[in-house]
Amino acid sequence: MSKKNFSKMIVFLQIIVLLVLAIIIVRIVNKPIDYDLNLNTLPQFSFINSLNHNIYSDDSIQIDKSCLIISYNSDCEHCQYEVEQISKHIEQFRNYQVLMISFEPIENILAFREKYKLKQPFIIFLQDPKLQFDDIFGNSPIPTSFIYNKDKKLVKQFKGEVKTEALLKYLAE
Repeated sequence: MSKKNFSKMIVFLQIIVLLVLAIIIVRIVNKPIDYDLNLNTLPQFSFINSLNHNIYSDDSIQIDKSCLIISYNSDCEHCQYEVEQISKHIEQFRNYQVLMISFEPIENILAFREKYKLKQPFIIFLQDPKLQFDDIFGNSPIPTSFIYNKDKKLVKQFKGEVKTEALLKYLAE
């Protein structure tokens, strides 16, 4: 191998190494930030009540009841299935608070509420117009469910679709 070909191969290898390093750096820089959120207790939040347009915050939650918080989207099939199952077992949720949170327009939220017959006073539909849910509760797929006990301590978190039996089991704890 001539010195000229050897030099070309060295330059080629250096370029490959630089490209690999550039790819690694780009992946590290673009990696989503995973905030070290302490969700062991109910975080402070403030969303809009879709019925009266008032602010609904963590202070609005009743102290004497466990609370189920569900982040959802009305177009999500998993959300639709989960809410349909809750609707079928609605009487079993009567002793708990259920907060349904979506970033969608209030009209969509209310249509979803109507479609699944969730007009009970213990189910509150909230709008997240500033897209703060992930900042408050961490990067969460839709649907994500959080269950907090009467003392506002986290009992269980479910990422993705969850069966009604599991929700009820942890709400009762």
